[in-house]
Parts: sequence; C-alpha cells; structure tokens
Amino acid sequence: MTKMPDGGLIALVCYLPEPLNTTLQNFREVLGGSYSAIPHITILAPRPLQAGIEAVEQYITATLAPYPAFTVELSQLLSFPATNVLYLAVDAGSDVLTHLHVALNTGELSYREAHEFTPHVTVAGPFDSTALPGLLERANELWSTQGSTRSFPVRELILLWTDSDVHRWEPLRSFTLRNTPKELLATAANRT
Repeated sequence: MTKMPDGGLIALVCYLPEPLNTTLQNFREVLGGSYSAIPHITILAPRPLQAGIEAVEQYITATLAPYPAFTVELSQLLSFPATNVLYLAVDAGSDVLTHLHVALNTGELSYREAHEFTPHVTVAGPFDSTALPGLLERANELWSTQGSTRSFPVRELILLWTDSDVHRWEPLRSFTLRNTPKELLATAANRT
C-alpha cells in the first residue's frame, strides 16, 4: 500500500494456517458459490474507517495487550438460514473470540453489524435455498473425510482495508497476541 487510508472499510481477521487453508479452498471449488475470500475467522466485520488509521492501530494494540495466544477448534459444518452460507462453527476458543469482538467493537471501532457475532469460518455460498440441503450434506461428507487437524493456535490478527470494493482487501498491519514467538507467525505479507 503506497499511502495511508483516510476512508473506506476496515476489518480484523485471523487467517487459517495450512493445511486447513488449502483444504477449505478445495471445498469451495467442489461446492461452488461466489465466496472467494482467504479462509479466516472474522473478529470485526467490515465497517467504515471513522478515525485515522494510526488511532485505530493504537486502539487495537492497546485492546489486544492482555490477550495471549489461544487455540481454536473448528467443529461442525452448518448453514446460516438468513444468508444460505455454509460455515464451520468454532467450538474451543469461541469464548475468547467473542470477548475479543466485544472488547474491540467499541469507541472508534463501534459498529452495528447486520448479524449477531458468531465465531465461524465461512466455507462457501451463498446458495439457493432449494440446493442448500444437498450442498450441506456434501460439505459434511468433505469435512468428515478431510485429513487436516481441526484445531490451530491463534497467534496474530490482521487488520484489512478496502477503499470500497469488498472483494479486494489489503492487509494493513498484523497484531501479535502475547507469548507468540515471531518465527511462528503467518504474516499478512504471506496471505495476499
């Protein structure tokens, strides 16, 4: 990025490590749908950048300071009825993700989101409601036979920005959670 943003949208996410990242990308190829973002867990859904980016970065840094790295475990494959999107529910770590969301969705980052915060990883969609049951069954078959581990450590969060095109997000900064050795980080530069 050549200049600091002064508008647009921001979001805060945690990317999935390999081999889960590739596994879910492969699921999308099989299942179809229009969703194409890098597999991630959203901490803060897209929202307008209402303050200077430096202030936002400082606020996120201060808010994350007490949070250590933690483990997330993905569990069952479900669908959101309002959007017909397939997603993986988060079992272990869901409480920490919810605490992070509540702590960060305040002040300059406060935003009334369209849907209640639910820790998850979007798999594919949206789909026509008539096709959804068959696709959900197929997705569950894929998930039950995949060989990847279902849990992973969350060590860093990535602040993303777009000017207005929600299909072209740029990583602005990574935030390291406490007690994370630098060599274990999957930096934003490796995810674009």
